Amino acid sequence: MKLYDCPRDTWVKLKEATTIPPAAPTVGASEEIYFCHIDGMYSFCLNKKGDVVHIAAWTDVEICKDQKKPPKRKYS
Repeated sequence: MKLYDCPRDTWVKLKEATTIPPAAPTVGASEEIYFCHIDGMYSFCLNKKGDVVHIAAWTDVEICKDQKKPPKRKYS
């Protein structure tokens, strides 16, 4: 499933390495992230630590079975 087909506010697991914007934090393949919403060609997501990450909207993902609470967002 492509990320742009996933419902908002969902835990997803990456199925592949992904494209990220320049100077953005990296996201590893098979990492679980909390998908908030699509913002243009990238997405607004949170990793397990609460850091904001941006992955390409066309990234292949699978929806996690365990839909735990979203991580608390870190502010810098």
